[in-house]
Amino acid sequence: MLAADLDARLAEWRNWCLSGRHHRGQAGSLEGRYRSPQRNMWEAPVNSLQASPIAWRAYEVELAVVAMLDPFRWIIVAFYVRRQPDVVLRRKLRQRWRVKDPLPVLEEARRRVGAALAGGARPRAQVPTSRAYPRTFESL
Repeated sequence: MLAADLDARLAEWRNWCLSGRHHRGQAGSLEGRYRSPQRNMWEAPVNSLQASPIAWRAYEVELAVVAMLDPFRWIIVAFYVRRQPDVVLRRKLRQRWRVKDPLPVLEEARRRVGAALAGGARPRAQVPTSRAYPRTFESL
């Protein structure tokens, strides 16, 4: 996947994350989908993901990001969604994973997202069974 295409997909994903139309980790309210059984004049509600191809593309990026390991997932979200400054990225990467420069981690994370979106090697989804996370970038 080209860098410009990947940047566009990540920008769409950022806008989708900040739009507030999806609720992560909680169920949506059923009140808006209620249809009275006495009346047959109601139409079925339109699924928002079905109506918007941008939302589908953003959801594909979301699946690729969620499947990545911690430092890569964290830096993609921090850089693209939260737009944290370089100073904060450097400090948190140094504290959590003992990495001094965020640029190689960010480039590797972008490469993994691009590979997942291009249908290449899928990123491994590894969920640790204990709190023993790898503490250095090199051990990943």
